[in-house]
Amino acid sequence: MVFDPRPISVNDMYSTARGRRFLTKAGKHYKDAIRETTSKTLIQLCDPTWKEVIDAIYKTGGQVYLGLQLCLDDLWNASWKPGGSLTASGAIRSPYRKVDVSNYFKLIEDAVAEATGIDDSTHTHTEQEKLPHDEPHVIINYKVYCNG
Repeated sequence: MVFDPRPISVNDMYSTARGRRFLTKAGKHYKDAIRETTSKTLIQLCDPTWKEVIDAIYKTGGQVYLGLQLCLDDLWNASWKPGGSLTASGAIRSPYRKVDVSNYFKLIEDAVAEATGIDDSTHTHTEQEKLPHDEPHVIINYKVYCNG
């Protein structure tokens, strides 16, 4: 499944108050969009047999693979220089932009679990990566394995 538009900033996705992190309105909107697109894709591919897939997962001890590719317009930190530059505190500056894929992963994993009706505890194999791409987007790979 490919999702457009580009991923929103984690700073727009989450906020903090009284030491607790929560989804912002923009984060909820993004999660809803992922859930809706996932549901529509399942209906096109599987409906009306998706309920049978869910039953098979739980009855046979099935498993789910979830992969996330976060495709961004640029992976590189603009202030980085070959040979390694330093931050103001003297630490070595990373050549990569500070885009933490795991922050996106949990939000997307939760949205997919809600859309599929299959709890994320069945996600026994997960992968996440960030890639450069001319048009930023998210690719979700979802595979269900039923035993027996």
